[in-house]
Amino acid sequence: MPRASTQFGLVLLIAAVAVPLAFIDFGGDVSGKPAAEFVRLAAMLAVFALAANLFATPGRVRAVFALVGLGGVIPASIGIGQWIGGVAPVAGLNVSRIGGTFNGPNPFGMYLAVCALILLAAPRRTIPVWVKIPAIEIMLVALVGTYSRAGWALFLVGFALIEWRRRKGAVLAAAVVVVGIVLLVPSVHHRILPTSSSESSSVTTPESYVWRLGNWNGLIDEWAKRPVYGYGLATTAFVNPRKLSNGNGHKGYEAHNGVLNLLVEGGVLLLVAVVALVVAIMRSLRSMGRARWYLSRSAQALTSIWTAIVVIAFLTDDPLASTRDDVRPSGGHGRPRGGPEARGARAAVRLGGPNASPPERVPASMVPSPNGSTSAVQT
Repeated sequence: MPRASTQFGLVLLIAAVAVPLAFIDFGGDVSGKPAAEFVRLAAMLAVFALAANLFATPGRVRAVFALVGLGGVIPASIGIGQWIGGVAPVAGLNVSRIGGTFNGPNPFGMYLAVCALILLAAPRRTIPVWVKIPAIEIMLVALVGTYSRAGWALFLVGFALIEWRRRKGAVLAAAVVVVGIVLLVPSVHHRILPTSSSESSSVTTPESYVWRLGNWNGLIDEWAKRPVYGYGLATTAFVNPRKLSNGNGHKGYEAHNGVLNLLVEGGVLLLVAVVALVVAIMRSLRSMGRARWYLSRSAQALTSIWTAIVVIAFLTDDPLASTRDDVRPSGGHGRPRGGPEARGARAAVRLGGPNASPPERVPASMVPSPNGSTSAVQT
């Protein structure tokens, strides 16, 4: 089993307790969503275990990087086709947002961002440049069309973290381009810096920063009533005092914040368990990135992607709330047979230094999760 399976098991244990709690509090209103959310979490652990055992040789790692990264091209192409064909403007905004094969632009945008970053993180000689660059460009065009601030931020933060160490000039050039687009393209400018004229109401529309702050404050007040164990899985929308106009007075808005979502649904217990899992993943990737072996660059890049995901989860939408957004570095950390565990200098010695031949097996945390389901739950 992957090395982080203990932390993941703790998350599943707390989540299992949170399933009946949701039904006790909200009965039939939540339908089967709490159970479905638990199954999704259990499936993630199964994917990580699969990666630890089946995708642990150098050739297979490269193949999975290529498949996961290039997997965003087809949905991106479909989204671009929607954009060209015309999409109805979003209520409260003056822009049309594409959703591709997803049920909303936000999960679609975050998925595209992660796929593009995975291609940047792919080991050398995994994908020919003439394939990689056009693929990234197609996904970025579609990412712009989602008008997803979370997706934009996820890619930009990840890109800056990945490239700053090796290509500072590229990061600075990208920053100049982004600032120029924000200042010169009205639709992007109004999306990043909304004004009273670009939104129907700076307080009542979910696209507003002011609205989100109010939404978060309301959920914090509700969480404070049950700070330790929360209300149960998939209950955030029912706990939220801000109700949807078509929610029949029962269902409200989602948290649009990963930390608040954890606190509301599982309290401090679930938040601490998830933080412990993320820390275990980050520590393993960081140690592998410091070791002198042929996948150190990819480990550093995957660390950057995880960092970007955590930052976005704290500040805006939760990239981990959609199953398809789990196309990210695997949370598994297997103990490879006959290969490096990438523990600093000791791993470099075992590998025979920077010129060592590829190991028989590689740690599962170097493998992007091959999860490629076709549906997503927007938060």
